[in-house]
Amino acid sequence: MISFRIEGVPIAQPRQRHRVIPGPEGTTRVGNYTPKRHPVTDWKAFIRAAAQISMEGRQTLEGPLGLRICFVMPRPKAKHWKRIPMPRYPHAIKPDVDNLIKAVCDARAGVVWIDDRQVASVAAEKWVAAGGEGSHATVSVWEIDGREAADIASEFLMGRDET
Repeated sequence: MISFRIEGVPIAQPRQRHRVIPGPEGTTRVGNYTPKRHPVTDWKAFIRAAAQISMEGRQTLEGPLGLRICFVMPRPKAKHWKRIPMPRYPHAIKPDVDNLIKAVCDARAGVVWIDDRQVASVAAEKWVAAGGEGSHATVSVWEIDGREAADIASEFLMGRDET
């Protein structure tokens, strides 16, 4: 298992932008891009740096992978108290957890794994930081063997609603 922590406020992958590109003889095509000056660019650089440090002396993972990510978002100033405990609590507002996962997966491609299509199982959670805790993300990735893949599939099917 490979695990590491990324300090800083987690930032979600933005939606792609589109532009019309003129072509020869009056033809056009649509080009897709992510803005270069978006804060996710810096967040992905932090992820890549943490991933490279954790991968020192290791080969890029090649088979099916499991991924677990815990995002800890900043605590709002209105939720800071002096006399009562300030535990973590679920973060149920934007950014969406799937867009946070996408930024992490994109940044690790070519460092931890070859391509994010290798990720076969994902578990992610989003929390508001406890009092005195900084925002960050913790990431764990592991290779899934055949037996573990069968266990994951059977757990998924057992939890399925049969109605």
